[in-house]
Amino acid sequence: MYKRIEEILSEIQVLKAEYQESVATQPAHVAREISDKSGVLRQELTDILIKGAGVCPECGNKPHGLIQPVAVEGIKLKLYEVRCLVHFNNRARGITIEEAVKKWNNKDYMPERRVSA
Repeated sequence: MYKRIEEILSEIQVLKAEYQESVATQPAHVAREISDKSGVLRQELTDILIKGAGVCPECGNKPHGLIQPVAVEGIKLKLYEVRCLVHFNNRARGITIEEAVKKWNNKDYMPERRVSA
């Protein structure tokens, strides 16, 4: 599973470069095709990251999965996050995908983030 994640991330990086090149040199439909391929990969990635996660308890939407790079005392880490795209504060992180999903399912969310006006 983690190997496939790295493959997807690598493929997305290649597509980003191809997209940038195509915007400058190719017809618009070429850029759209590349963008569509990237979208399929991104969906595959989120499906891996939320496998086993229930829907948001507040709205019933399927959660979204992402990888959050962080640095702790100069050490780079990847944390896995499961979150609701509607309910901003419904988000759980873990060192592993399984931990993030377990926290999500147990409603063990991260501390609420407040947006200042």
